[in-house]
Amino acid sequence: MKKIICSLLLMVFVGAGQVSASEIHIGTYSGNDSNTDLELIESWVTDWLDLDYTLELEEYAKVDFPGTESSDDRLTLSYNLNSEDESTVGTWRTSDYINMFSVKSTAGFALYWLGDADNPADSTFWGASSGNWITDLVGGQGISHFSAWTITGGDEPPAGQVPEPSTMLLFGLGILGLAGFGRKRLL
Repeated sequence: MKKIICSLLLMVFVGAGQVSASEIHIGTYSGNDSNTDLELIESWVTDWLDLDYTLELEEYAKVDFPGTESSDDRLTLSYNLNSEDESTVGTWRTSDYINMFSVKSTAGFALYWLGDADNPADSTFWGASSGNWITDLVGGQGISHFSAWTITGGDEPPAGQVPEPSTMLLFGLGILGLAGFGRKRLL
């Protein structure tokens, strides 16, 4: 019985740690994200997520190619150079969770949301601290810069959403309680 309970608890807590955000393409736009009005970008994201409240975003950090770190060391990029010494794919890592990133190429920029691919508006899974980037959706040309964005405010998401790790913790504590109750009855 003890082995079964330990196995169940291990599955519950290991499973809870495997929830992660996906990189979801919001859209591709002409111009430069650095020169685009922030309120316009916020409206694109809010409309894309189909939210009934407005998100407020802030640029977290930016790295210009061929640099590998932002000036404050909060964002690190890696590149895979092609034969023309430009990069169209790579990885990124931040010291904190970010909610969105943009990839700028000569043809424009693409916005990517970090969330649940099946339900992007579910705020339980918003954010990540590492991932991949690619310039395929902006013409496949070399990267100009990478910008990371965070939510800084706005109206709060609707109440009643329970974060997944808390649900797993409650479930695990319930199983422990049942195990303790069962053990007490046997003695």
